[in-house]
Amino acid sequence: MPTTYLSIRDLREQSSRIFSGNNTDGEYIITNNGKPVAVLTSVSEENLEPVLQYVRRAKLTRTLSEIRKRHQQLPSGPLSELEIAEEVKKSRKER
Repeated sequence: MPTTYLSIRDLREQSSRIFSGNNTDGEYIITNNGKPVAVLTSVSEENLEPVLQYVRRAKLTRTLSEIRKRHQQLPSGPLSELEIAEEVKKSRKER
């Protein structure tokens, strides 16, 4: 599956081609001032829910990994379940 980088401007100018029914493969990395800001991938009615679940699971895994990494640098010991829940809540508010 090819990955294509597109600026926000390119996305605006090429949106009809990108979102056409013929373009069902590939992924797009959307950039703003040359920095990645989003990933765009194709979905269908049949695979929408599984794709959303996968993306959400990946985001949760990344968040938990970041929490663990930050906590390993602290001298206070392991996080409690409550502390983990608070960190996840804080991360969600930052979005």
